[in-house]
Amino acid sequence: MNNTINKTMKKNKINYFKEKRWIMAWWFKKNQGIDENKMFYQWKVWWKNDFSDIKNPKFQAAYEWVKETLKRPEAEIKQGRYNAAYNKPVSKALQKLAAEKGYIVKKSSTKHHPLKVSGYAVYKKGSKKSIYGEKFDLTGREVYKFLDK
Repeated sequence: MNNTINKTMKKNKINYFKEKRWIMAWWFKKNQGIDENKMFYQWKVWWKNDFSDIKNPKFQAAYEWVKETLKRPEAEIKQGRYNAAYNKPVSKALQKLAAEKGYIVKKSSTKHHPLKVSGYAVYKKGSKKSIYGEKFDLTGREVYKFLDK
């Protein structure tokens, strides 16, 4: 990769990017047949705002990576997906801050939801619908910024 692509990739940070690639690999291993359009469509369904178009260099790199990864056995892809997950629980400080403001911070369970990223979502106490981070794609820092407003 040349320096321009590397700089573009760093500027356009996508949360849980490595984990999302593994999720794509697992999805396409189970649902035969990958091509650029199918992967771009599926990525947009799950993570709407990551890429503006199919020609994005970071998307192209992800597509090539997934295409190569699909040559591996399913068990290896499944394990790679779990290894890429962020496994730390919600910190006590974040839970306390959320509780003080009438919220609950939940973390996605990749064991129960392997096609979701392992980030956080914020819920109003007593609600079953998230008010921020619907797809569990928030980082701890993003949750803290939201709660600190």
